[in-house]
Amino acid sequence: MKGVILDVYARRVFAFVFLAAVNMVLVSSLQMYFYVYFMDFSAGQKSFVHGATMVGCGVGGLLSARLTQRFEKKGAVVLGGVISILANAVLALVFLTGLMPVDSHLSVGVFVIFHALYWLGSGVMLPTATAMMADISELNKIRTGVLKDGAYSALFSFILKAAISFSMLVSGYILSGIGFESDRAGELSAEVIWRLGAVMLLVGPLVCLAAIIVMRKYRVSHALIDEMRDK
Repeated sequence: MKGVILDVYARRVFAFVFLAAVNMVLVSSLQMYFYVYFMDFSAGQKSFVHGATMVGCGVGGLLSARLTQRFEKKGAVVLGGVISILANAVLALVFLTGLMPVDSHLSVGVFVIFHALYWLGSGVMLPTATAMMADISELNKIRTGVLKDGAYSALFSFILKAAISFSMLVSGYILSGIGFESDRAGELSAEVIWRLGAVMLLVGPLVCLAAIIVMRKYRVSHALIDEMRDK
């Protein structure tokens, strides 16, 4: 485990995975409140919108393989992150500013499209980051002659689960911090509802931006792996 933790390439991917997972879990834990209190969706609309997020995430996972072939894994995760950030930025611009009232005829369609795009980008990031661990493990085997797939996978799994637990804890503090009280949900002020919309649309992308910054200096590529194999 010490060798895995000291691997500079692995540490960068672990940091990225932690932040990417925090981004996804924070949004997923807050979005249902957003559907109910900010967008005021009906039961059918909530089902449709939530289903669209799953489709978007699944499509992102399918696209990740093609994107890694075209842009390398680093390029794919950065592109996925940019798609997520831009999608939520559009939603924030449209709904937080009041540019489009939430009760307008177009609001559901606009929200579905860009919310699904947010999840499409997120769906690209995590599978691609998982595949990065295989590259890093192979590089370590080339350097040391020792196969450590199990150690890399174990620490990757721990980082992912830690991010999920941390995010669920933070989402509770966020709801408390903006003044959301579940036992008084029917009496929420317009200010609290706006804050709920702001944190749902802005917190995830900010964390996603931090994840992209972490990947700036990631250097593992097909060319590097081929070069190490040939030595």
